[in-house]
Amino acid sequence: IGATAPSAGQTVPSAGETVPTSANPANTTPAPKSTAARDRFGLNAVPDGPDRIEVVVVEVTKTLSGTARFTTADGQIWLQTSTRSRRYPGLPFEAVIETGSLESYFLEPAGGGAAVRVKRVQ
Repeated sequence: IGATAPSAGQTVPSAGETVPTSANPANTTPAPKSTAARDRFGLNAVPDGPDRIEVVVVEVTKTLSGTARFTTADGQIWLQTSTRSRRYPGLPFEAVIETGSLESYFLEPAGGGAAVRVKRVQ
């Protein structure tokens, strides 16, 4: 997302600070989710945790059952729980992991492609 330099008289907010929009001072931008909540995403319910995270998948291996095992750049490991076979972009690739209903998660390659149901194991 492109950023613009502040004009004369404007101040730059510090990290995590909310800033009212000029059109409606009651509107504020939410503060970024904590790193700790991001690190726990998918392992257990995190109150006020993120609904989705962006990851870089650095390894995809096939398990004995024929499903995929995804390793992210930050060391998270996610296993495919759906049985459909998919093709993935060349490694490394960017992806989004989103929460679904009933504590499920979906991994979708950035730029399109079919999402697969996954669960986090590490």
